Formats: sequence, C-alpha cells, structure tokens
Amino acid sequence: MSQGRSPIAELHVHLGGCLDYRGCLALLLTLDDPHWGHYEASYHSAFGVPSPARAIVDAVRRGDVGAEAAFRTIFEFRDADGGRFARFQAKFDLINVAFGLTESGWSNWNEAQTIAAFLALEAQIQTVQQSQGLDLVETRVFLRGAPVERARAVLSALLGACATPRGGPRRQMVLSLDRADPWPHWTMVEELALSPQGPHLIGVDFCNVEEGHPPKQKSAFFRRLRQFNAEHPTRALALLYHVGESFNDKSIESAIRWVVEIAEAGAHRLGHAIALGIDPDHFGCHQRTESVAERLDQIEYELAHSDALMRCGARVDPSALVSERARLRACATDDLVDVVYDEARLETVRAHQRFAAERVRATGAVIEVCPSSNRRIAGLRVDALHPIHRFVEWDLPFVIASDDPGLFGVDLSSELTYASTMVGADRLPVETLRERTWRARSEVLVGRVQPPISRR
Repeated sequence: MSQGRSPIAELHVHLGGCLDYRGCLALLLTLDDPHWGHYEASYHSAFGVPSPARAIVDAVRRGDVGAEAAFRTIFEFRDADGGRFARFQAKFDLINVAFGLTESGWSNWNEAQTIAAFLALEAQIQTVQQSQGLDLVETRVFLRGAPVERARAVLSALLGACATPRGGPRRQMVLSLDRADPWPHWTMVEELALSPQGPHLIGVDFCNVEEGHPPKQKSAFFRRLRQFNAEHPTRALALLYHVGESFNDKSIESAIRWVVEIAEAGAHRLGHAIALGIDPDHFGCHQRTESVAERLDQIEYELAHSDALMRCGARVDPSALVSERARLRACATDDLVDVVYDEARLETVRAHQRFAAERVRATGAVIEVCPSSNRRIAGLRVDALHPIHRFVEWDLPFVIASDDPGLFGVDLSSELTYASTMVGADRLPVETLRERTWRARSEVLVGRVQPPISRR
C-alpha cells in the first residue's frame, strides 16, 4: 500500500467472472469434448442467433489469424450486448463450458479434476489481483446445482487456499446461495463458518436470475442468519443480496420496493440496486406487465406508506387502490396486470425512488455500484442516466466494485476512475472511493473487526 493512501478492497467479484477471454479460451482448448448444449441454447434464446463460439474455438485450434480476437468479441459482455440480463447470463454460461460443466451441472463429477480447476482459477486470479495492488478481495462463488457434499469439497478447498499464505491480497470467500432453495447449502455454510476455516468465510450472497424470487420468500432464512450471527459474533456472516438489477417481470415501482424490502430485512450490502437509482428517462413511455400477486404486494405497500409517498411527490389514490385490490383478489395470482408508463407515471417513479432512498438510508445498507456492469446490463444510453448520480444526490452509502472483471474487460482501478469521472473527480475523488470501500468490507459490517477511524 502506498504511504498515505487507503487500502483497496474488491467487495463484489464473482470467481468465474474473473476469468478473462484468454483464460476461458485456454481452458476450452484443454477439453476434448466441451459440453456446448446449454450455452448454445441460452445464447440463441438471448441473442436470437446461433453462437459462433464452437466454430471460433476450432479456428483457434487451427491457428487461424484473427480467431482469438473473434473469441474475445463473443466472450466479453459489451455495451452493444446490454439491456437484458439473459444476454449477460448467456455469455457467463460460456465460462461454465470451459469448466466442463454439463447441462445437468455436476452429474459428471470428478472431484480431483473439479477442485483442481477451481484452485487453479483462484490462484491465477489472485496473481492478477496482486498485480493490481489489491489489499483485500471478497470473492463470491456460486455452486448452483451442486449436491451438498460436492459443494462442501469445492468450498473447503477454496477456503483452504484463502488460508494459505502467499503474496497478494488477503482473500475471503462468500457463498452465493440458490434463490429458489438456499437451505441445503446454508447448512453446509453454518458448519464451515464454525470450522477452523471459518475466519475466511465472510458472508452469503443471492445472485443470478432475480425474477420470480420475491424477497418476502426469504424471511425465514433472514431470521436464521440473524440468529446465527447473534449466537456466533466472531464468525458472523454478511448478508449480500443482488436486487433491483433485473426486473423484466414487474413494474418499476415493485422493483424499487424489492430493494427496500431487502435493505429492511437486514442486508449489509445491496448488489447493484439499479432500480433504485436509474433515471426513469432511460425507460421512456412504455408498457410492461406484472403478476397479480406482485401488484397486490405493491398496493399494500403504497397504502401503508401513502402519506410519505405523496410528500415525496408520488401520485397515490388510496380509494382507487382499495378498489383495485378488491378486484384483483378475485383473480388468479399468476394472472398478468398491464402497467402503462406515461410522463406523469415516470415522474411518480422518481418520487418512489426518493422515498425508497430515505428508507434504505435509514437501514445503513451499503449499495455495491459496479459501474460498467450497471451500465451494460441496464443498457444505458448515456452516463448521465447511471444510478450512481442519484445515489450521490441522495447521500446513500455505496462502494465501487468490478462484478465480473474478466467478462466485462475491466478491473477495479478502471472502475474507480470511471465512477469518479462520472460524478466529478473534484466531488468524489478516487481516494475517497477507496476509503469508503475499505470501511464497508463485510468483516467490518458484521462486527468481526472494528471500523477504521476516518481521516475525513
């Protein structure tokens, strides 16, 4: 660390997403028979055309000029790809092909080979992070679909790697849990957190597809996590939650409400929270749908907070909401409701954001801004619409992270500079961003260590 400068922490980074195009291609070239099926199906569904990845890899094998550059184009998630989370997921699925995972996930389990692949990737990434001057990295790993014992073997190996002294940043692991059913892997997390490896396991996360998984479904899990932390304060785990990043199945207001619900459920950091801060001008006048169940939840929210919402400038008609609620209660919960946005409703969205920002700020939850990821996944046309501007305006606590640096072709240093430039380097210099990120690392938020004394 340079004299007089804050340490630098990477607080939101996914293990697989750290693999860049060269690393992914190198892994693919070691495979005799890559399992392309799931990736090719997801790519075709997301982009509407077949993926040329298989042909490009064959061209690289033949030594064709330009093939490696073509692979980089098909691998990285760039501005032109943005606007749909399904496109991002399709590109991420290419990394799963490189790891030898099949459509059925972990069915072709070879423990030695799989663990070796994860450890090799972790070591490779750690070398890169060392060259970037990072002091601490919280790495998220998602072992989706892995039977508990197989997941335990991989996570234990990764925690062991974190405990092994070697040059570079101090490493901590975060396990991303399945939104549909977090309990099997949570039992494993509890055991590992209390084991000798526990100091290197710092939190749990929820990521991947957000749609279809309302925060209210996790209330029992949140209670259990709070109980665990109260009983084991020296091994307390941060709750990290991707929310408000992708919301094609609901109204913008409902997506904003989800951010509030997760913050008030006790999340220490919120992944992205794009819905909370994105300028509604990005959406323009348009129409979308949401389920009756989601609309009913939104109606209850607006009725409960009608006065405060109206003080923020929202149009709320309690009597109309009560009538709509009575009508919708006669419908099937999975029926769809049309939501039409005109200029007046977009202005009401701004009011919902302002009200939600007040509630989030009151919880102390910290937002993880990943500048390039947020811009590309949201499909933003100009930087002026980026959520970071509203987070600064509303004095919300946030940190800067890189999310999937290999997939986006970025690193934390470039993301810090990008964020500072967008907001104004005189207003929010890189050093300030570094310091606030260091203060918001999970071990501080859960009380394992005391926060540093601010120099400001």
